[in-house]
Amino acid sequence: MLIQIAIINCLTQTNLPTFTPHHFPTLVAAQAISASLLANMKRAGKKTYWLHGLLLTLATGFGGGFVAPLFMGQLPMPLQNDYILPMVALAWYTTTYCGGARFWANNRIANSVLLVFVGLFRTHSVIRFTIKAADVFQPNKYEHCALMGPIFIGTLLASTGLFFPQRGDGFASIEGETPWAMQSAFIVSTFTHVMLHDKTGPIGTALRSLVGTWTKADIVMGAATMHLITIFAMTFINSDSTLFDQVHNVLYLITGVQRPMKRAVKKEYSYDFTMQVERFINRAKVLLCIIGTLFILTQNVAPAKLPVGVSITPSDMGLASCSWMSDYRSCTPYTLAFRETTGNPNSGYYQFSVRNEDTGDISWYRKITLYKGSDGSMPELRATVDAYGTLRITSNHIADMQEKEVYASSAKCEPPKNANGSVKENSLQKADSVFTTLHIDGITGKPVVVCGDRTVLLL
Repeated sequence: MLIQIAIINCLTQTNLPTFTPHHFPTLVAAQAISASLLANMKRAGKKTYWLHGLLLTLATGFGGGFVAPLFMGQLPMPLQNDYILPMVALAWYTTTYCGGARFWANNRIANSVLLVFVGLFRTHSVIRFTIKAADVFQPNKYEHCALMGPIFIGTLLASTGLFFPQRGDGFASIEGETPWAMQSAFIVSTFTHVMLHDKTGPIGTALRSLVGTWTKADIVMGAATMHLITIFAMTFINSDSTLFDQVHNVLYLITGVQRPMKRAVKKEYSYDFTMQVERFINRAKVLLCIIGTLFILTQNVAPAKLPVGVSITPSDMGLASCSWMSDYRSCTPYTLAFRETTGNPNSGYYQFSVRNEDTGDISWYRKITLYKGSDGSMPELRATVDAYGTLRITSNHIADMQEKEVYASSAKCEPPKNANGSVKENSLQKADSVFTTLHIDGITGKPVVVCGDRTVLLL
């Protein structure tokens, strides 16, 4: 075991040349050790002829690196990276003949660290191959990008080793469950490909509307975090736990297909401790689902009111009334927003208007004419409501450093008064002491201001 650690440390400290995509020596070494441990399990711990054991380890850990590049007309990855084969040989020898298998089996913390590096290796490899495959495959029936090819390549890369048993059925590894290696590869490759390459298609648009736009760095971080959380669950709860257990349960319930045949859980911790941790994880999953749903709603649903200090611009969704399930609530959906209309080339016409979303009729509007600044750009529009209930629309030329008020409502909230009817001292100066908001009246379809004393003012 000490020999194995020393060799791996030597390799990772050396300034090695980079070979894409497996250019992280530490991660390659971790994958080689993990492959040797899995191959040892396939042999049930028995020593075999050296060539058999070595090739089984290579196929288990880097089988996808042999097969996946062939679909893209490229050399197998172990032939592009001259450090993979030596690392596999060293990992196989130290695991089989130097006590490495016993060390990793008996040291849970060290095994967890190893799995972390293996997860990072898989993350980088799947993402890099998915991006490469997207450049190789051309769009066909799905016009926006080659949809299934890159996802298949990414999944194949990380799961090919599962289909190389010592003998017998090559599909034995997926007979009773979908291994996490295959699940994670499919999830990462699908998310990466759709997010980065499906720029205009309905699938990519739907994904970005749900989770926002992610860069490659964001995807790497998210995938690595997913691996780390799952490794924690598999190590300290049970070997079948993943982040997506609840999603799987719902899908099995809806479709009625055969559930996985779970393996027996080794009770290496007390029952109470295991149950407490499992309950905590399950509650955390529910909480994450609720937070995720609320986040999506806040990003894709227009607010119902505009408080003091917040503004509406032409790029915003504006305000909405009765935007959810209007048919069941027997109310009319309205939206208040800036809407561009036609104008002459040197000017721009906007409406700040309330629109009936069922019929498209405009129930209230204010017309705004804008003119280009000295740099030829149109000014920025902004609608705000102050603490006294005045709706103000301003245009701002950044280049000319000019702000112009193009509309101001006449309605104003009454400042707080004393019992004798006099205005409270300093209340006019402390405008933030009057809390007002802008709403859409759900009956008339017109904007109204609700003052701090709940007085409603029509604009």
